[in-house]
Amino acid sequence: MSMIPKKLIDGVIAVTFPEVLGKFDELEIHPCQQDDEGNVSVCDPEQAHFWTLYYHLTDGGLDCVADFYTKEDAESLRKFLYSFARYNNLQL
Repeated sequence: MSMIPKKLIDGVIAVTFPEVLGKFDELEIHPCQQDDEGNVSVCDPEQAHFWTLYYHLTDGGLDCVADFYTKEDAESLRKFLYSFARYNNLQL
């Protein structure tokens, strides 16, 4: 099991989570790659440079939560955020 840094969890819980609470309906994980100009795009898992956890916004689109070296690390934060919301009776 991966260990998500406390600083990252604190930042997400204190800053981004409250801002988007009620504005997203799902947390998604996608493989991503970055080109030579620094542009990031979703790609096939075999081509991934990193994995990104996103808020899936109810009005359309995605908003980045954080990037991870592995899918497992992204999944760990995803599970934590769902557990945090459930424990605190927060509606996504």
